[in-house]
This record gives sequence, C-alpha cells and structure tokens, in this order.
Amino acid sequence: MKMYERSMARVGVTALALSFVVWPMFGCAADAAELDLRPIVTKPEPLGKLHPKLQWMRTDKVRAIWIGNDLFEKYDDSDKTKGQVLADAGFNLVRISMTVNSDNKPSGVVDASKPLDVKHDRSKSTAVETRLAPNIAEAKRVGLKLMIGFQYGTHHLEPYRKYRSPKDGLAKITCCPIEEAYITGQHVGNWAVKLAEGGADGMVVDMEMYHSDKSGYYGSCVCDDCFSTYLKEYATNWKAVYDSVPVDGRGGAHWTYEALNGWLNQQESADHYNAFAAKRIEKMYDSIRKRCQEINPTFFFGVAPMLHHLSGVERGLGTASVPCLVFSEHEYHHGPYRGSFIGVRDTKASMPALFVSGAYVASQSPELMATNVAQGCLYTDGWWPWYGTALLTNVGAGEAGGKPYGRVEGTSARDYLDRITAAHARVDQLLALPKDQWPKRQDGKLNWLKKRLGEAKDDKTRAEIQADLTKYEGYVRQGGY
Repeated sequence: MKMYERSMARVGVTALALSFVVWPMFGCAADAAELDLRPIVTKPEPLGKLHPKLQWMRTDKVRAIWIGNDLFEKYDDSDKTKGQVLADAGFNLVRISMTVNSDNKPSGVVDASKPLDVKHDRSKSTAVETRLAPNIAEAKRVGLKLMIGFQYGTHHLEPYRKYRSPKDGLAKITCCPIEEAYITGQHVGNWAVKLAEGGADGMVVDMEMYHSDKSGYYGSCVCDDCFSTYLKEYATNWKAVYDSVPVDGRGGAHWTYEALNGWLNQQESADHYNAFAAKRIEKMYDSIRKRCQEINPTFFFGVAPMLHHLSGVERGLGTASVPCLVFSEHEYHHGPYRGSFIGVRDTKASMPALFVSGAYVASQSPELMATNVAQGCLYTDGWWPWYGTALLTNVGAGEAGGKPYGRVEGTSARDYLDRITAAHARVDQLLALPKDQWPKRQDGKLNWLKKRLGEAKDDKTRAEIQADLTKYEGYVRQGGY
C-alpha cells in the first residue's frame, strides 16, 4: 500500500540536517589518519530537448495512471477493454504492477535442499512471462505508453549485502543501497533489461520497501563495503582507521536529525560521506539505464514515492533527452502544493527528470480530482492517480470501498472517469493558450487545511489543524517558487 503518511521515510542524503558531537578518537591509528575532504561536485544536469518519441511528455504532459489490472481485461460488463477506457479518458501512460514470484514472506533465504515451487522462486517472474506481451499489444492498440512497476526492496533474494544504519545497526533484510550484485544483477537491473527486451516503454521502481526492516533508508549506509570504499578514496592509512573504528561507532547521518557521535561525525565528514554515496548510487543506476537503452534508446524510468527518496537515483536513470519520471505522493490528499512547485523548480534547474503529481483516489472526490488534473498538468509535469484500479473495478456507487484501495464512499468509477475525461480535454485547450490565460495556480495543501479547519468537529481538532495551517502559511510566505 502506498500512503502519504510515510513521507518521513526519505533519505535525501545531501539534505539531511546534522548535529555534530565531538568525542575521543578510536585509538592511535585513527588519530594518525587524515581525511582529504576534497569537494564532491554535482553539476546541474537539466533536461534538454527530449527525444522526438518522447516530446509528448512536454507537449501533452504526463497523464499516467497506476494500476494492478491488465489492460486487455474487459471493463465491467462492457465490450471495452480497460485499456480502451483509460485511453478514452485521456490518459497517455499506464503503470501496471508486476513482481517476482514470491510467497510474500519477508526473508529472501531459500532452502536449496528442498524442491522449490516455481510460484515461490524469486529468480523468476511468471507475471512478466505471461502478462507482459498481451499488455504491450493492448497498449499499442489503444495508443497508450506502458511502464511496468517493480518494487525495489520487497522480494529479496539471497545472497546480498545488508544495509547498516548509522543508528540502528545491521539490518536483517534490507539490502545495502549500493549492493551492485543484488540491485543491478538479480533485481532491478535484471528485470529492467527483460522489460526492455520484451517491448515495454519503461519501468517504474517503487523505492518503498514493503517487506523489509523499514519502508526506506533511515540514514546513510555504513556497512563494511560502503565505509571501507569511502576510506580508500579519502583517508590516509585507511586500513588502520577501518580496523580501529568499531562497526557501531562509524557514525553518519540519520533522518531523525538526532546528534550522532561516530567517527564520521567527529571528522565533520558525514555530509561528504553522503555525497560520495550519492555519486556511487548514481553511477550504479546509470549502468542499469545504459543496458536498457542499448536495447531501446527511448526506454524510460520512473521512481516513487518522491523526489530524492534515495539521492542519485533520478540522475542515474535520466538523461538530457530521456527523463526519469518522479511519481510524487506528497500531493495525495490535496493536489499540487508548495512542495510540488519547489520540486518542479529544482528538477528543471538541475536534474534529468520530470515531476509528476500524485492523487489518492480514496481521498479526493471526483470534483477535487478534476481540479487537480488541471493543476498538475499546468503547474507540474503531469499527474497520476493511485490506486487507479479503483476506477476500473467494483464500478458502482455502492461498491466504492473507501480507503485504502477504493474510492470516496458513495462514488462510482464513472463519476471519476467522466470528470477526468473532461479535465483532460480542458487541459488540451489550455496548453494551446498563452500561460496568462490559464487558471491561476492553487496551493492544494493550503486549500485542504482551510477546508479541514472549517469542518473540524471539536476544539482539540480545530486547534491542531489551526497550528498546522499557521505553520504552513509561514512556509508559503517564504515564496521562492
């Protein structure tokens, strides 16, 4: 389940606020060591002219939908396929879920002494083998671009190196974010290449780790490999430092912003360490992208749940002419807001990426979603609803289902689809006009907080919302976007 509340599970490693606590060095060898903290420069890498086959991303904006269905399935009891219904509604891109074979148990350990049922063999994907080709065929028939969504850290397959948090120690399941044998070989890279070979237009990597220790990386990785690789690059007498610093005393940065007192913190090098890790991550994902684009030069990637969830990924997966799509979830409840507009500003200035605003079907009414279709397409690089399957199944008003996977109570699928269709048509008209004739940009979060304040039922709730509103209004007044 993809939910807005997990927004703190981000590791924008170069953006972590740090507090440094000086403590005694670890032994004489560490005392004698020096770190050469030469600058790690990350040059702006904005999009340029998009590949001719991808110009639609700018001219029409990204109008994606995130579903678990197959496009070739029939919509309700009609003669239309679900793919045709989505195309008729004005969508131009569909992300369909696929996965490796799994019993959905967290551990990736396989008992090789016992026969392995193919449905639990995580080195295989029956979904890719059986569903990819017919979905590609249907997408082409109705004129949709097709991305296949894989989960980044869910169905682990041993052996792989584990993540070591600077605060919580060695993970039991979560992989090191720079584990090339696993990430590029067994999992993301492996399946990305198979999707490119199979004819998909792209792949979405959902960076939330549903069956791992945590849903995201809660700080820089200081596993043996990450720590030693950094020391080899920047420390004199690196081996002496490595041997003398205890594994639980390496330090680093942690998302809770608490003061850490490890060796990296004493050296005032935690930011430097993070920047080095981001460069390594970028290089690793760049290698995956290159393998796919050797097969299809316009094969493109997307990442979720937000910009900078793991620094370096977007730069690695995008180029000046083939962008990485950032499927942001921060807009889920209210539509584009201050954070969205800052994200668009920052990606436009320095990253080979497009920022696409999310919308949560079970939270946004059909009317609000229609407004946010326009706001997302006009003032960000597009929009996408989750869980889009709710627009294609259990379509009656009495079957809405509510949170997390349904629609707003009392609504039908057609309530949404009709308004989305009209909103897309309106966007087509507006994109052909000068920008001064567009509807004004709205801050969805500001509107949402004000609406919630007006609907508050008791003093306690009203006070809490008022505090949030006052704080957010302060951010809005800062401007800059």
